Amino acid sequence: MWDGNGSTFLQGKTNPRSGHVYTMYHGTSMEAAKKIRKVGFRQSDDGMLGRGVYLSRDLQKACRYPLNLREHQRVVLKVEVNVGKVKKIDRQGHPGYLA
Repeated sequence: MWDGNGSTFLQGKTNPRSGHVYTMYHGTSMEAAKKIRKVGFRQSDDGMLGRGVYLSRDLQKACRYPLNLREHQRVVLKVEVNVGKVKKIDRQGHPGYLA
């Protein structure tokens, strides 16, 4: 689905395509959101699927993160993602998983 601003909302069962722009979401704390807005994203060293920046195309999923904070302490950033080469790794132990 296109949003009229050049971005695509990637539907749940649709695979992302290399070279496209998608609207995605990042759940974080208010403090971390302020830092991200100031200096940009930094890769985590210890994420569930290894090093990286974690985004979801599912707003409701992003709203649940970070898991260790209460709902009123969470913030969701809406991000326009210009994807390069796409590899979907959605679980630990995935064949492309490198921790």
